Amino acid sequence: NEKRIESLEKTLDELEQELKELHNKFEAGTLTENRYDKLVANKKDEIASKSRQLEINKSRQLEVNKREQELKELTQELKELEEELKELDKKFGAGILTENRYDKLVEAKK
Repeated sequence: NEKRIESLEKTLDELEQELKELHNKFEAGTLTENRYDKLVANKKDEIASKSRQLEINKSRQLEVNKREQELKELTQELKELEEELKELDKKFGAGILTENRYDKLVEAKK
């Protein structure tokens, strides 16, 4: 999706450049006003379409980034829980915790 965004941004830049070139040709008298207006209208339609596509892709990318961050946070929480459970297992194995207390602590972690 990031490559698609870059591609759309590049295309928009190129379309903007083409608009400037059309204006220069019109100013130089190599395009009639009627032809110029039609070409500009087409370029503006292309720009509008590509801009909509770009916004959709950026919105999707933001959602992907948000979900990715949520997964990273959840993964970190799970690692911490795993470490806490290992500690409880060690304490239980060493006889520091009774089975009843161990079960209650493990249940509380769920």
